[in-house]
Amino acid sequence: MLTRKRIEALAEVSTLPLSSRKIISALSNDATTVYDYEELISHDQALASKVVSTANSAFYHTHRGIAVNSIDQAILVLGLDAIRNIALGISIFKIFPVPYEALKQMWAHAYRVALASGFLASKIDQSDKEVAFLAGLLHDIGRIVLLTVGKEGELSRFPGSKGREIIPAEQEVFSCSHMEAGYWFLKGLSLPEEVILPVLYHHEFPEKAEHPLITAPVYIAEGLLGGYPGDEAADGAWSERAKALAAEYAIGQEVLDECLAILAMDNEFIRAFFEY
Repeated sequence: MLTRKRIEALAEVSTLPLSSRKIISALSNDATTVYDYEELISHDQALASKVVSTANSAFYHTHRGIAVNSIDQAILVLGLDAIRNIALGISIFKIFPVPYEALKQMWAHAYRVALASGFLASKIDQSDKEVAFLAGLLHDIGRIVLLTVGKEGELSRFPGSKGREIIPAEQEVFSCSHMEAGYWFLKGLSLPEEVILPVLYHHEFPEKAEHPLITAPVYIAEGLLGGYPGDEAADGAWSERAKALAAEYAIGQEVLDECLAILAMDNEFIRAFFEY
């Protein structure tokens, strides 16, 4: 498939900007130390700003009354796993030369799904909220990938449909969906399956999904935010499958309402942060 070959070529390490290459490589390496994290992130002003700002969000900032204003403070408050996943997700987004207006809308949606995924994962026994956060942050990366690898003729036929209409439009123009595009791209970056399978399944959750404790909260979060007010990039739906999966993992209406309340607390932060 021609589109898949383009995506796999995009994911080749040699084609990535040097700064992104170094960060992705280091943050994907378990041997990277806390000092390495500080050094890498602090040398990228935009990345450092986003990491610190995220540490002050309602979802992460559990230490009320303590403002996080540096990378070392963010590491102390959040822990290395959270810092790594936030920085890794942001670094991957920075690879793409997509028009800023489109990118900031998709980024804001991805960030909301990330927060919701992490929150819901924290309510599921033996799940990992930090991995779920990263998977949620990257869940729609395929939409940006398709806009990047698409040829002029293809992009002119692709109007940027919203909601569930976007998937059949992608399949008609690119012969693949953004779920597949995102999965192929992230696989090319050698990210673990538990992070990239939720990207593949965030619209269609299979009966026997691998890594269900991460895949399920991302799928539920995407559905929950399908009609979120002001989210122009949302393309999910609160389907019967999403409701049934939430019930299967004992995520009741009270938890869903709490999740939406936390997102509402972060809404002004997200709008300001992404100038959106």
